Amino acid sequence: MPTIEERVAYLEGRLGDHFAAVNDLRSTYREFHADSNRQFGEGRAALELLRADTAREFGEVRARFDDLCGELRQEVGRLDSKMDTQFRWVAGMQVTTILAIGSAVAGLYFK
Repeated sequence: MPTIEERVAYLEGRLGDHFAAVNDLRSTYREFHADSNRQFGEGRAALELLRADTAREFGEVRARFDDLCGELRQEVGRLDSKMDTQFRWVAGMQVTTILAIGSAVAGLYFK
């Protein structure tokens, strides 16, 4: 049967092993925590870069869309002006035709 000193020495050895395991576990946790923070930081940086790139691309799309809208407005304005001119010509011809027919009818009536 072991003596009390031997038992205490054995328990102190076992306790030392447990302390070493706990210290190893703490250092592993710290390394894991630091690595996780670094990876999340890299992920956040990549996400911010993606957001900035997406915002820039949408800005370019908006600018191009605004350019196209401006071009479309100019084209519609040009076509509107052209249609106004053509309408004036058609209305003028109709008025002239009505006056000519009216004059011919009046000329026949008063003859």
